[in-house]
Amino acid sequence: MEENNMERYLHQAVELSSDVDSIIDRFSEKLSNLENLLSCFLAEEHVIVANDFESDEISEELIEKALTFDLLSAMLSFELREVDDLMGRFQDRIVDALRKISCENSSELLKIQRRLDGSEELLKQSRDRVLEMKIELDQLCRTSFRA
Repeated sequence: MEENNMERYLHQAVELSSDVDSIIDRFSEKLSNLENLLSCFLAEEHVIVANDFESDEISEELIEKALTFDLLSAMLSFELREVDDLMGRFQDRIVDALRKISCENSSELLKIQRRLDGSEELLKQSRDRVLEMKIELDQLCRTSFRA
C-alpha cells in the first residue's frame, strides 16, 4: 500500500513538474497585462478631482468619468484577487508535491524537487507583484476624489 502511494505521489509530482513552465508563463502574461492596465489607470485619465464638483451641475463627462473609474477599479480588483487565488492554489499543489516526495532520493526526483522549488519561488515573487498592484489600486481608489 505504501509503495502504491509513493508511486502515485511520484507520478503526480512528475505531471506537475511538466506543467509548471506553461502555467507560470500564463501567470506571467496575465500579470503583465494587469500591470499594463493598472499603469493606464494610474495615468490619471479617470481620476475625479474636487474641481469637478465645483458647479451645481453634474456633466455627462463627470458621470462617464465616475462610471469608468468604478468599472475599471472593480475589474482590476476582481482580476487581481482571482489571479492571486489561482497562484495560491498552484503554490499549495507544489508544496504538497514537494512534501510527499521529500523522503525519496533518486536523481530524477532531485531534479523535480529543484524545479518545483524554483517554481515555488517564482510564484512567491509573482504574488508579491500582485500584492503591490493591489496596494496601488487601493491607494488610488482611496485618493481618487482628491483636490
